[in-house]
Amino acid sequence: MSKTLIVGDVHLGKGVAFGKPGIGNALNSRVADQVRLLNWILDQGIDHQVDRMIITGDIFEDVKPDSQLIVLFLEWLKRCADNNIECHIIAGNHDVRRTGSWYTSILDCIAAVDLDNTTVYKNTQTIHTAGACFTLLPFRDRLSLGCSTVDEALVHIEGRLPYELADIPAGCIRVLVGHIALEGSFYTSELGDAANELMCPTRIFAGYDYVFMGHVHKPQVLSKTPHIEHVGSIDLSEFSEAGQTKILVLFDPNSTDIFQHIPIPTRPMVRIREEITTGTDPTEYLLTLLSNLTLTNALVKLEIKHLDPDGPQLDRERIIEEIQTRGAHYISNFSESRNVAVVPEDKKALLDSTVDPKSAILLYADMLDLGNDQSEFISFCNECVDEHYSKEKS
Repeated sequence: MSKTLIVGDVHLGKGVAFGKPGIGNALNSRVADQVRLLNWILDQGIDHQVDRMIITGDIFEDVKPDSQLIVLFLEWLKRCADNNIECHIIAGNHDVRRTGSWYTSILDCIAAVDLDNTTVYKNTQTIHTAGACFTLLPFRDRLSLGCSTVDEALVHIEGRLPYELADIPAGCIRVLVGHIALEGSFYTSELGDAANELMCPTRIFAGYDYVFMGHVHKPQVLSKTPHIEHVGSIDLSEFSEAGQTKILVLFDPNSTDIFQHIPIPTRPMVRIREEITTGTDPTEYLLTLLSNLTLTNALVKLEIKHLDPDGPQLDRERIIEEIQTRGAHYISNFSESRNVAVVPEDKKALLDSTVDPKSAILLYADMLDLGNDQSEFISFCNECVDEHYSKEKS
């Protein structure tokens, strides 16, 4: 019996701006959530009696992570070793830093510790297990392969795989696990420079029976024969991912179902984006809306736009109290914006040419065309204005 747990991108330290700040030595709640999920993943490994875990990469969000995050991950690897579980870590794009042709990685410190159960892969390599062989494909882009075009880089990767396949015995299930985006996948902000990023056509992996990729955070199947999918990341790390179900893959070559998806119990994220129309009481409207939402243990983000420039103010205290009463974990952001009343051209000369700071902020934000970030920008600027005038009064 030889079972493998395939784990998506970890991204320790991602999304801390959305988390509840730690007090004293306590962790930011986003980091605490990530550590909790790692411990849950280890429990799954123990419960399913797996022999190994293969992690698709991006262990840390930053290429120079905080030392506390490094310690937390090393402690987790040691607990895996204590339970006789091997850890195979594929280098992702967040794990490497390039200076010219020279690569360094924070994962080098893990290799330097020389944990008996842990291996880091910065080059393509195939590991042999009972019943299945796993080709591990680390992150590559056009520059890292020294190619002048993306097509040339894809040819380079495609040319390497037959050598790995040739080393796999006949009758053994052929599996590839890597950290490269697949052509046709739905992705958001995790991909880098389009001129260097590789989007691999699924035909490249025709020699494999199963392909499981990291890098793209949304779990999605790209092909059924052979089976090719992105396993995604282990946690919701942006509000654009709200509603996604993150997964682990349990791979057992001796089972009738060779692989199965295990849902990960991520903390829910709830994003409330509402436009308050003219003649509507904004507070009562939002209270009614909140009464129909499940907010238990959730991170909540509110982006409210008032369409009526002269409409009533929102009672923020009542809204916050209602969200907390409904069991939300933390309100990550609460921003408001309001349409600016347009002054007819023939009346402008009758007005003073000055404008109050908050109205100026709204006008400037409209000029910048910030899209989804406009509400947060306005809220931040308004807070700066309030802080400035409060200091003047004191």
